[in-house]
Amino acid sequence: MSPFSTPVLLGATVVSGPALYGAFVSGTTSTQTALLRFLVCAGLAWLGLAVVSMLVGPPPRAEAVAVEDETAEEPAAHEEQETPAL
Repeated sequence: MSPFSTPVLLGATVVSGPALYGAFVSGTTSTQTALLRFLVCAGLAWLGLAVVSMLVGPPPRAEAVAVEDETAEEPAAHEEQETPAL
């Protein structure tokens, strides 16, 4: 998983949201502190999502399905077979 992927950056933004709000809206936090918290959160989000993706693994591939030819004769599988009496 790329450290610049959307889930990583979105997760880091959500987690460091209060610090970013304090830096850019209310002015209670310095910009340097907010950006440092964002970078730490981005690293932790990347690490966490990478571990989860390793545990889950790649998605399964779809199996190829054979397409039957409509003009070919069907086997006699539709005929009823007698079952022996028990």
